[in-house]
Amino acid sequence: MERNEDDHFPLTLMVVAKIGSVLSMIGASITFLTLVAARKLRKRKNNQVIAMLSLSLMGTALVNFLVMSQALSSVGCIMIAMVSYFCYLSAVILMTILAIHLYVELIKVYSQFNFISTKCNILLACIFAYGVPATIIFLSSIIGKNIFGRNSDNACWLQVDTISGLFIVPMLVMVGSNFIIFLFIYRHIRRLSNERKAKMTTARLRALFWIVIVLGLPWMTSSLATVQSEIVSKIFTFLFVVFTNYQGFFMFFLYCLCRQEVREWWLQIINKNACPNKLIRRHSNIVTRDSHIRNSLNSISKKVELLNSSKIQTDRATVMTRTTTVDIAVNYLAVGVLDNDPETHTCNDI
Repeated sequence: MERNEDDHFPLTLMVVAKIGSVLSMIGASITFLTLVAARKLRKRKNNQVIAMLSLSLMGTALVNFLVMSQALSSVGCIMIAMVSYFCYLSAVILMTILAIHLYVELIKVYSQFNFISTKCNILLACIFAYGVPATIIFLSSIIGKNIFGRNSDNACWLQVDTISGLFIVPMLVMVGSNFIIFLFIYRHIRRLSNERKAKMTTARLRALFWIVIVLGLPWMTSSLATVQSEIVSKIFTFLFVVFTNYQGFFMFFLYCLCRQEVREWWLQIINKNACPNKLIRRHSNIVTRDSHIRNSLNSISKKVELLNSSKIQTDRATVMTRTTTVDIAVNYLAVGVLDNDPETHTCNDI
């Protein structure tokens, strides 16, 4: 009976891991596409980091699914180990960058932070998040030390003697620094006089806190999975599988489902795409309104033309009247001049 339970436990872990990998790929993809497609969301610097973090978690989920789906050669195992290490370490670094962003935006330690452009912000995040793991992988391949590949635990990952120095210790340092930043942010939140700003910052801090737990806790439970007690070992092994394979789904839950502005943006997209009758009705209303406006403009232009033509005729009649008056006045003056001319009287007398 115990043997059957032992046989079922690895199969259970495999099923849970595959379901989690698929959900993580879907969730991380939706999170990334949402933060990139929504113009209002992608302008914020912290959302840019979250989008990059979603991309890294998407890569880890894809790698985990490929490892479970097919047998890998030695070269394929080395490549999978490199990609997996790159994605995991970049995700942990991006998590730390996200905490620093929240701290700087709230407390505004650096006055130049708000003047950093979007391209510069993405470039700096890429240099730290992707440059550090890429440099480690590059140096290991140049030195020739096989730190990646199938280890003694039959996993495509780092060799057992290098896991602590190259991953566990840096990860714990960054997780610890995140908690220190959380304490500073929490102290500052309590001093905020603006209640709305305090609520917004608290919500962001809560989401980031759970991301740190989701990304950091699996590697803490991995060390506890090797304890002598079989029941305790199975519990922590199960927790490790859940936390490592459902990270992308947790990201989707925290940064999409729990955010009101993201839900509102989704509703706008759904209303535009899923209600063609509304769109047709709205388009017909716009066309009708435009036709009414066009007819009104045409009638106004005709009235203006009529007014202009009547004004022209009135002006013409006025000019003709004035011309006649001037002619009469000129004739009258001419007659008066002739009557008063002495030479004219002399000629008449003669």
